[in-house]
Amino acid sequence: MVRQIAPVFFTMDIPATLAYYTGKLGFQCLGTWQDPPVYAIVARDQQVIHFRCAQPPTANPDKYRDELLRVSGFVLTNPEQTSLPVR
Repeated sequence: MVRQIAPVFFTMDIPATLAYYTGKLGFQCLGTWQDPPVYAIVARDQQVIHFRCAQPPTANPDKYRDELLRVSGFVLTNPEQTSLPVR
């Protein structure tokens, strides 16, 4: 039986994220790793959220498109008949 799930959110600024979650949303910081922090855990009402530092999104949104389509096995045969965003 699953009793708890701990999501991992990506952020580019751990200190700012912690300030928001602790100062505005009432979470308690359970810990950070490294200095400056690259990982943190906050908790409130017996629920935890993990934060991981990430690089900014790529400037080229199609950079991994072909690779992702190839490994997923998903082939869009008729893009005109779908509501999926197609470039």
